[in-house]
Amino acid sequence: MQSHWDESPSFFILRGASVEQRPHITNPPVYLLGIDTSTTVGSVALFHHQIPILSTTIYLDKSHAQLLARGIDSLLALAGITSRQLSAIALSQGPGSYTGLRIGASTAKGLCFSLDIPLISVDTLASMAHQVLPFAAPEDIFCPMIDARRMELFWCLYDSSLQPLWPVQAHVLSPESENLFLNYSHVWIFGSASTKAAPFLGTDRFQKVEDIRPSALSIGHLAYSKWLNQQFADLAYFEPFYLKEFYSNKLTNDY
Repeated sequence: MQSHWDESPSFFILRGASVEQRPHITNPPVYLLGIDTSTTVGSVALFHHQIPILSTTIYLDKSHAQLLARGIDSLLALAGITSRQLSAIALSQGPGSYTGLRIGASTAKGLCFSLDIPLISVDTLASMAHQVLPFAAPEDIFCPMIDARRMELFWCLYDSSLQPLWPVQAHVLSPESENLFLNYSHVWIFGSASTKAAPFLGTDRFQKVEDIRPSALSIGHLAYSKWLNQQFADLAYFEPFYLKEFYSNKLTNDY
């Protein structure tokens, strides 16, 4: 099912940091809202008892603060619930677009404060790797990449349990970039920077996947283990993981 209206996101019905201490929680949240604004293609997803029921893609521009708020309101209305029924909000924490991350964090924190519900922050790059896991072997390695500017990108390396093998970092592509992967036999590369990175990673050890981007659906899925482990962001001090300063008007289209 898909709905369309001017300047509003389309919706798809789907079936099928520091830690704040809160009272012990054993059950998953009834309704969880996932938010990703780490790139120019943002998204919001609603989960009910761990099952995604609604998702929307929001093509962000200079008015993306308003678009995000409108998208959330429309998503909840289409689901037939109010924000008061949300149990938690899961947020893509970065790295990514400085402005996008800032708007996402401001919106999510505002909702959490007003509703007195926890905020769960999720590694943006890990959420991308999560999308590739079903296609990979247990011994495979995953390298999500987000385009930054010129020959720069944000990336990290994960194993099949989504444990990072090196820190999330900003990297400038060069002929030496391939040497960072010499200890790995099969590496999946994907994300908005993978096309520009591929010529620098030219051996048979790499397998490129198209159309993988940060997603509120993956953010929501990964948030559930954090919920059960009571790994909540401290609302008073939470800041997105910007990684580097914002380059105004000099970003690539994918950033």
